[in-house]
Amino acid sequence: MKRNFLLFFCFNFMFLSLLKANQDTLKIYYNINKSELSQENSSKIIQFLNSFQIIERIEIYGYADYLASNDYNLNLSEERSLKIKDFLIQKGFANKIKVNMGKGELLPEITDSNEGVPENRRSEIIVIYHEKLFKKTENKIITDVEVGDKIVLKNFNFLPGRHYLTLESQPELEKLLSALSENPRLKIEIQGHICCEIGGKDGMDNDTYTNNLSVNRAKYIYDYLIKNNIATDRLSYKGLGSIKPLIFPERTENDQNQNRRVEILILQK
Repeated sequence: MKRNFLLFFCFNFMFLSLLKANQDTLKIYYNINKSELSQENSSKIIQFLNSFQIIERIEIYGYADYLASNDYNLNLSEERSLKIKDFLIQKGFANKIKVNMGKGELLPEITDSNEGVPENRRSEIIVIYHEKLFKKTENKIITDVEVGDKIVLKNFNFLPGRHYLTLESQPELEKLLSALSENPRLKIEIQGHICCEIGGKDGMDNDTYTNNLSVNRAKYIYDYLIKNNIATDRLSYKGLGSIKPLIFPERTENDQNQNRRVEILILQK
C-alpha cells in the first residue's frame, strides 16, 4: 500500500511540475500626475499579452513616486491600474484579470528632487502563463489547451486585401487540420482579422468585392477544414474586422502582416 501511495505521489508531483506556470512582467511608465494610456503604451501592452500562448491570470499594480501627499499618490496609483484594467477588458481579457490594485507611492533612497523618480511612476502588468500549446512530436502537434484559450498560430497570414493564405502559411493550416483530426472532441471558433483599418471596421475583399474581408478569411479556414472531413458541428467562424489588432499602431509592413490573420478559440476539448 505504501508503494502505491508513493507511486501516486510521484505521478502527481510530475504532473504538477509539467503544468508549472511561468511569469513575466511589463512595466508602463507615466509623466508626473498622469494616468492615461498613450497609444504607444497601449500597443506595448497588446504585443506583450499576445506573445503568450496560454495566459492563466493577469495581475495589474499601479504605483506613484513620492511627489504630492500619500492620499493623492494612492488615488493616482489606483487610477493607473484601473485604466489598464478597462483597456484590457475592451480587448477581451476580462476573464484573465485576477488582481487590480493601486499600491501608492514608492520611496527612493534620496527624496530631495522636485522632479520625483520617473522609474517609480509606473504600472506593472504581471502575466502568469503556460508555454505548452502546440508541441511537435514526429511531425504531429498535440493540443494542450483549455476551453476559452485562444491560439494565435505563427506564420498564419493572408495576402493583402484577400482571403487566401500566403504560401508560407499553408503548413500551419495543415497542422491545425491534424490537431482536429487527432482530437475528435475538440471544437473551435475561427476568428478572422484584418489590418490597416481603425475603429473596428471590416475591409474590402478584392476577391469577392464585398466589405467583409475578416469574415471571408475565417470562412476560408472553415471551408478547408470541412473539405478535409472535419464535422461542421465542431466548427464555427466569425469576422472581427479591425477590433483586436495584435499590433497597434501599425508602423511597418510586418505589423500589417501580423494583423492579417485568424485566431482559434477553443470551445470544447
